[in-house]
Amino acid sequence: MPAKVQVACCCLFLFGSFSATSQDPRRPEASSTGVPAPATPQQKTNSPSPIDGVWEGVLKLPVLTLRIVLHISGSDDGLKATYDSPDQLGFGRAVDSISFRGSTLTFEISRINVRFTGDLLDDGTIGGEFVQRGNGVDLVLARSSGAAPPASGSVENGRYHNDQTGLEFELPPGFSVRDTANYINNNGWQATITDSQRSNALIAAVWMAKRSLPEKRIPSILDAEIPAKIARRTDPNHPYEIPADRIQKISINGRQAIRAIGRYQQPGGQKMAELLTWIVTEHTEVHFYSMVPVDILPDVQWRFDQMVQSAMVP
Repeated sequence: MPAKVQVACCCLFLFGSFSATSQDPRRPEASSTGVPAPATPQQKTNSPSPIDGVWEGVLKLPVLTLRIVLHISGSDDGLKATYDSPDQLGFGRAVDSISFRGSTLTFEISRINVRFTGDLLDDGTIGGEFVQRGNGVDLVLARSSGAAPPASGSVENGRYHNDQTGLEFELPPGFSVRDTANYINNNGWQATITDSQRSNALIAAVWMAKRSLPEKRIPSILDAEIPAKIARRTDPNHPYEIPADRIQKISINGRQAIRAIGRYQQPGGQKMAELLTWIVTEHTEVHFYSMVPVDILPDVQWRFDQMVQSAMVP
């Protein structure tokens, strides 16, 4: 526990221990009959803390800007919290310690060597310093609903437009957008694609999220981070293979992208193929994917490729 909090806790404990009478504080007060009266147990309140809820702020770092969302619950005597870093696809991660004493909020995240100390201000925000590995930046946390706005998109003249990201792409023959929805844990949005040539079966999906990335970081994402994600898809129980020569760096309408084709076998023996394309810009990340039986791959792949090649990514 931080030293500042330790001192505050000790003071509260000492002030709360002494009675206003001359009785020995270690003994229950005597009754008029001389028989010690039963001790009255100290009442504890479990009412929510005044900072219970969802708080959101923006870290303005030297090379990029990141949002941080703090989910706080419990009473002042037993707070707990998790945090999200939406721009880094991190959700529900643990806050190791958190306390609220007087008007001061303190929390620590050990795994990334972070400590925040701030005060609840008159305007209802919490202003303080976010320190990571000895380097501090100002951070203001404001109450947030914690919920992503409803996902929405539209199709006009055979072209899909996503309202949240501005992503657009053409729908090839037979492809239709079934719906657009918030993704798991509000981690972006997803449009699901059906194929009228396959009885309107689900044929593909497009995941998209807003980003705030420095341009110089994009090559490392495409050259290292995304290939690493592809490599982690290996499942020893279901043979899954994406040969190195099936992972290609390409350009789509002036945007850098990664394209891959994977093959695997389902438990029942059916051979499947997976088509994958990632497009990354400073403002948006998009992932097109389709998982189909190998025997229909040629028919699906040319239409999938047409959809991907038409993508306009902000």
